[in-house]
Amino acid sequence: MNDTRQSVLFVDDEPELLGGLQNALRRYRDEWDAHFASSGAEALEKVADAPFAAIVTDMRMPGMDGAALLDALCDLRIDAVRMVMTGQTDPATTVRIVGTAHRMLSKPCSLDDLQQTLRMVTTLRALIRDDASRLAVAHARYFRMSPTVVNALDTLLSSPAATPADVAALVRQDPGLAVKVLQLVHAGFLGKERAITSIETAVAQIGVDVLRILPAPPPSVATNHSGLRAAGMSNDRLARHATYVAQLAQRIAPESVDPTTAYTAGLLSVAGIGTIAAELPHETVAVLKHAVTHQVPIHVAERTIYEYDHAMIGAYVLGLWGLPDAIVEAVRYHHSPQDAGPTLGLAGVVHIADAIITGAYPLTKQHAPPLETSLDVVYLSECGVASRLREWKAEATLLVSADL
Repeated sequence: MNDTRQSVLFVDDEPELLGGLQNALRRYRDEWDAHFASSGAEALEKVADAPFAAIVTDMRMPGMDGAALLDALCDLRIDAVRMVMTGQTDPATTVRIVGTAHRMLSKPCSLDDLQQTLRMVTTLRALIRDDASRLAVAHARYFRMSPTVVNALDTLLSSPAATPADVAALVRQDPGLAVKVLQLVHAGFLGKERAITSIETAVAQIGVDVLRILPAPPPSVATNHSGLRAAGMSNDRLARHATYVAQLAQRIAPESVDPTTAYTAGLLSVAGIGTIAAELPHETVAVLKHAVTHQVPIHVAERTIYEYDHAMIGAYVLGLWGLPDAIVEAVRYHHSPQDAGPTLGLAGVVHIADAIITGAYPLTKQHAPPLETSLDVVYLSECGVASRLREWKAEATLLVSADL
């Protein structure tokens, strides 16, 4: 019989803690195949000998600390989920960790919280069956970012007069920047845990001074890849498309859906596209060419060529980075909203906004698939909102008119 357990490596220099963890995890032995290492060096030896679904390390260890171990794991390009446990919750520690850790857990961490987090991230990991794509997501630290917005933010942060409202106004225009801010605000240094879906609230909670010390993204992330540019997609266009989806989602959200959450979910609906474009740009070029040639939606082209679509990739990376479940679910189901529920919820709002904006402002100027190939009209009818489609299309036309 095949062993379906997930292999997890725990790293800590305290023998008593590892022994206690080993005893406690016996109740989950049917689910987790737990391994233990007492140092970063020993952990790297174990990783070289066997694959792991997740690696959980303590932060404070002599010699190679948790952050250094995570850096080494990134250099190895393995697809394990990287998690760190730390009792240090100051901003400087968090900023150091957030670029390499998928998840940051407070120490001490209850066994139930640890088990719940492990189960969630490994479930998301199982969504992606393609090895190259799963590795790309595990290795990703940034999405592609708009050079226009990144340069404007750099200029703003260099000014002592910069305010959280000023910063948030720019972050709202780029999904790559927005996800880093939301990842940081959910990383744990703010103390009490609560889901924050507002970009403005996230920036205010973090503070401008902390954002100033964030490492700058590598130049390649905010530079237009030659292949993508040849296929008609620029970083600026991806960001503007996502912003239009966000704006329309906020406008059409029913009373049962928080409009601020709708904006953020709409903005991050391109998370999967941004991740694959950053890590595997040639795959994105192939998808764009197929979509343009056959005039089909991007997600249809992805499913035709590969074993994934950007909704799955986006949900995986956002879930890995600890974003709120509501955002992760909306991104996961924004091309199949009926799977998220029979009424018009957050996923449905993003689905409608994305389909309409794809017609009004597609990712490439050559891409104009018929609306009915992107929009689930049966779902709209079942939700009782099909009669509002003409109104929403007019809203979209007004939104994008300055770019046309």
